[in-house]
Amino acid sequence: MVNSPTLFIMCGLPYSGKTFFSKRFSAENRYRLVSIDDVRESLGIFWSKTDTDAQNWQEVFRVVDELIVSTLKQGESVVYDSANQDEASRSKYRKLAESLGCSSKIVFIDTPIEVIQERRLDNQGNLVRAHIPQEHFESTVQTFVPPKDADVIIRAAE
Repeated sequence: MVNSPTLFIMCGLPYSGKTFFSKRFSAENRYRLVSIDDVRESLGIFWSKTDTDAQNWQEVFRVVDELIVSTLKQGESVVYDSANQDEASRSKYRKLAESLGCSSKIVFIDTPIEVIQERRLDNQGNLVRAHIPQEHFESTVQTFVPPKDADVIIRAAE
């Protein structure tokens, strides 16, 4: 019996380690990595240079969804690297996978807020990744809802 492709839905706060894990996990398993940050930047939308307004985000999600759908339809599994900070966003992608006859797994990177804040401050000095403006970061932290139905929980080391 051939296994159907799986959509791995990453979940966690910015700077929690989602991208680090996603890159490694997708490479080790030869899964397609779809990163919301990579898509955003490929469209010329940068935190510091372009206003990330609703219209821009709509385009980002349109491209993300196209990439996920086309990859799953080709029979390949996908690791979707994004905060997926609330139940609605995670549910959307679970339903998308299900509509294509695929399975989904939520992978929650559970990192203490103190560690996240330290990583964010370190990033300001060396810009290993795009720096998220304070208002966007705070909004994400305030609206983040940890998943109750996570299939995998990875607790980041302090």
